[in-house]
Amino acid sequence: DIAETAHLSGLHTDIRTEIYSLTAVSIDLRGFTSFTQAHGAEFMVQVLQEYYAVVIEAAKEYGATVKDFAGDGALILVGAPYPRPDHTRVGLRLARHMIAIRCVVRIGADISHG
Repeated sequence: DIAETAHLSGLHTDIRTEIYSLTAVSIDLRGFTSFTQAHGAEFMVQVLQEYYAVVIEAAKEYGATVKDFAGDGALILVGAPYPRPDHTRVGLRLARHMIAIRCVVRIGADISHG
């Protein structure tokens, strides 16, 4: 049992819980699957590599953190792990920046904050 093993090994003392007020920006390539089917996986690997580089650069520019990439999706956090009071405004600016980027596939963004 994983929970019992963690408890017995003292793992619970090493885990810190931190609560942040942050904005999460989810970015993805709209129509990615059908575009990949039409243009082939090899071309899309190149597109993804360029897209990942653009996402990372934009996150740096806005003081945000790329939490995760999953296929054509990216989760970017504004306000964690480095708190900032303007996270909502900056997250919105970041999302608008990403949507405005010219790409072979349209970039979409969703925002959540709290």
